[in-house]
Amino acid sequence: MQMNKAKLLLFTLLFSTLSHAQERPKVGLALSGGGAKSMMHIGVIRELENQNIRPDYVTGTSMGAIIGAMYCMGFSADDIEGLLNEVDWDALLNNNIPRYRLSYLDRSSDDRYTLTLAIDSSGIKIPDAVNSGQYVLTTLSYLLQEVHDSTNFAKFNIPFSCITTNLETGEEVVFDSGDLAHVLRASSAFPSIFSPFELEGELHVDGGIKNNLPISLLREKGMDIIIASDAQSGLYTRDQLTNMVSILEQVGSYPNMENYREQLKDATVVIHPELDEFSIVSYEFRDEIIRRGAEATLEHSEELSQWAASEPLPERTAPYPSRQLYVDTIIVHGATLTSDRFVRSTLGIAPKDTTDSEDIIAGIERLYGSRFYKQVDYRIHKTRNGEKEMHIFVVESEDNTQARLGIHYDDDYKMGVLLNVTVRNALVKNSKFSLDFVLSENPRGELSYIFERGFIPAFGFKSDFHQFNANVYENGSPISEYTYTDFGTEIFLHSTLWDLYTIGGGVRFENIDISEPILRSEIQESNTTYLNYFGFIDFDSFDRTYKPTSGFQLNGEFKLISEQIDFKTYAEPISILHIQYDQAFCFSDRVGARTRILGATTIGPNAPYPYSIFLGSMGENYTQHIFPFVGYRYMELFGRNALTFRADVWYEAFPNHFFTAIANVGTLEATVDELFNSSVILDGYGISYGYKSPLGPLEITLSKSSNHSRIDTYVRLGFWF
Repeated sequence: MQMNKAKLLLFTLLFSTLSHAQERPKVGLALSGGGAKSMMHIGVIRELENQNIRPDYVTGTSMGAIIGAMYCMGFSADDIEGLLNEVDWDALLNNNIPRYRLSYLDRSSDDRYTLTLAIDSSGIKIPDAVNSGQYVLTTLSYLLQEVHDSTNFAKFNIPFSCITTNLETGEEVVFDSGDLAHVLRASSAFPSIFSPFELEGELHVDGGIKNNLPISLLREKGMDIIIASDAQSGLYTRDQLTNMVSILEQVGSYPNMENYREQLKDATVVIHPELDEFSIVSYEFRDEIIRRGAEATLEHSEELSQWAASEPLPERTAPYPSRQLYVDTIIVHGATLTSDRFVRSTLGIAPKDTTDSEDIIAGIERLYGSRFYKQVDYRIHKTRNGEKEMHIFVVESEDNTQARLGIHYDDDYKMGVLLNVTVRNALVKNSKFSLDFVLSENPRGELSYIFERGFIPAFGFKSDFHQFNANVYENGSPISEYTYTDFGTEIFLHSTLWDLYTIGGGVRFENIDISEPILRSEIQESNTTYLNYFGFIDFDSFDRTYKPTSGFQLNGEFKLISEQIDFKTYAEPISILHIQYDQAFCFSDRVGARTRILGATTIGPNAPYPYSIFLGSMGENYTQHIFPFVGYRYMELFGRNALTFRADVWYEAFPNHFFTAIANVGTLEATVDELFNSSVILDGYGISYGYKSPLGPLEITLSKSSNHSRIDTYVRLGFWF
């Protein structure tokens, strides 16, 4: 009898448990798009887990899809917040590749162009967006590195689907399988801000255009209870439409609004914090946005508690991206105009070796920074025999011909308009042709052709010319004026090491003409051709060109002026060596400094006048051995050997408005020994106001020296060229 009672009790318990399991509702979680405002979902997920609620299915759109995918893969809310805090959101929104990832020539010239337009056979091409989304893609590929082989989203820890919009048809597209990083990149491609993304042969943009809060999809997946985490703010009022971002967000919301209102009717719980003061790019306020998401979830605690699990939620292992990887094979896809060898060399990763994830990202950035590709991506796949293959996918740029424009003014060279044509892959693979011409009363130009080979030394040739008027000074007064013109052609090799160091050398033919309309100087008219040999080293880790806050520059050149002059007159060889070291400092968000040490020396007999070492003025684009020195005028000082030190301390009083104190000291002597025992110390000091304008820096400087009584002014606008 007791045995029968025990059996009956066991049967009752089993039946009750099964009935409860059958009655337990399935919970779905929908995460809306909203850019930075979607960071609220992290707070929502954290509080749901704190209440022992884990959804059975998750859907998401745009940024909501990114957070949802990471959650479904096994990351906790804390994990997601930590990983997203590592993202450089400014770089992501601006698609900024660090300066030191650019090629040597692009790094030194990139800022000078104010406007860049692509040209094809039909004429000027209008960009499809302000941001190609390369940084977004690289970030996603890294964060999802451990699931590159996982293409079935239903097999994640929590099943997942996300929404995109087909750009060609305008239809909503649901993805529950595929390359996750690519799908998320497409789902977050906000029109005009990020370029459309190609999936399965079709162009896709942000899923929020059609369905920014995919609630009905959860019903289709069989969910009984739907929790909607909504970061949307509705339509803006006229007073709120004050900038391009809010206007684009408003326009992008129109097609979705009716669907959005219908979707909300199907939600069981809507978590919707007050986020009106934030925009889709307010990532600097992400901590506050996450906090508001958590608080809004707590307001629904009583209602949510009825769907809490009776047992503690099982632990999950987060698929953190490996910091180090052993790569057996590297396979390149998509290189036709460029070579596989160039891709591998620029990537800088060797097969059959352990590499760091940071090195992979650096290699991807170098490839993109080469400007030969509009998209670069990577995948790590495991083969059946356990080996790891790294697949590099490149989409070659269709904008191989570009027209560029720059504007600059300074008191030395006056107004100049820079016209440029750049053609990549001209004649041979991995090549770059560039033609610069400056329209100015002091014209100058440069034509170059270079064959890039990654870490293998690049080689090329360059022809350039400069023309300007200069004075000869005596005791601080101009006594003669002349016109300087040089034409040069050089053949060179250079190699870049560890992104930052560039070493190279070559041979240069140079014709220098000095014409003297006012004959009151010992400087004679001349027109002479020289054959010179040179070697150089360049190191540049500045974070930015104007008012850098970190890094340093080291520039050095050794030039041997040949014993052949005009190919017929014998002369004893002369060598000139100069080394310049610049260091940037940052003392606070608004205060920084830059120091510079310059040493230049002439070895051998007196150099011809054009190869003298000149000091004076404040320009940074001078030719030959002409160096700035505050407190003196352009080329006012000249000699054989120079040693100078300069310090600039700046204060950013308002965003993009700088006040700078400048001081320099130095000596200029006939011999090196006299440099360190000179009785004549040169000095100069000044104050400057600078504004970082859309056309480049605008600076006005007042300067003086204790060696004279005058006050000099100097004005510049734009980057140097």
